[in-house]
Amino acid sequence: MRRFLLIFLSCIPAFAQKPQAHFLEDSVMVGKEIKLAMSYTHSSKSDVVFPDSSYDFTPFKFVSYELFETKTIDGKSLDSVVYTLVTYELDSVLYFQPSIKYLISREKVYADSAKVYLKSSIKGTPRIKETVPLFVVKKDLNLPKITYYLIGLFLIIFVIVAFFGDWFKQKYRLFILERKHKRFLNDFKKRALRPKLLNNNERAVQEWKMYMEELEQEPISTMSTSELGKLYQNLPLEQALKTFDSAIFGGVISEELPMAYNVMQNFAVRRYRQIRRSGAHLHRS
Repeated sequence: MRRFLLIFLSCIPAFAQKPQAHFLEDSVMVGKEIKLAMSYTHSSKSDVVFPDSSYDFTPFKFVSYELFETKTIDGKSLDSVVYTLVTYELDSVLYFQPSIKYLISREKVYADSAKVYLKSSIKGTPRIKETVPLFVVKKDLNLPKITYYLIGLFLIIFVIVAFFGDWFKQKYRLFILERKHKRFLNDFKKRALRPKLLNNNERAVQEWKMYMEELEQEPISTMSTSELGKLYQNLPLEQALKTFDSAIFGGVISEELPMAYNVMQNFAVRRYRQIRRSGAHLHRS
């Protein structure tokens, strides 16, 4: 429901007075319902809202309400509503101060606090029975039972490792492989944004070779461009590596460097997917 129950009432501030609120009973029991009557007299030219189920009825909780028809006489309107509430508080006296609100000005007008007494469900004065002091019995440590549980636990672990050990290892290696791949791509893409920096290009090639070495389980980091060309038989990759060699060793910053970054990145991604799919890296690890 909306925060307030919308009622089109009639009210000008000149006629404004405090809302009236009172409980229909003078006491209430915990968990039992109680009625709260609320009314407000005002002018018929303003819109006013009364509390609805979303209103904070603390220390009570909202159950329901019954809205009565507006009565208007000589430009003054009387609106009234009866709320059904329940409480679970244990205070001896409970207070509640509701309010109404003008729809246009948003001004709130509070009623005087309504109070109700908490009625105990226990009749008469409770009798206190004398009891003997508590004697705590110490429990002996049940070593045979503990040993039995430990043996059972070890047997369960042994069965899991024996039948599912390789599966868990493979899942763990796949997880590590994926983390390293994402870290490499993130770093390599950042370096690709600065192709005109010599040290940046040199570091990019080193990181690419180190990643490929770990991925392939081959000494990629010690191989030259020509050796890598023979290993992979990939002409675009070999040309990209030569572009980096020209930048690193010859100081030639070519316009082809961004493309070289892209070629090397795409090649690393393809090899990662091929190796992950085949499981070759996992079996060699």
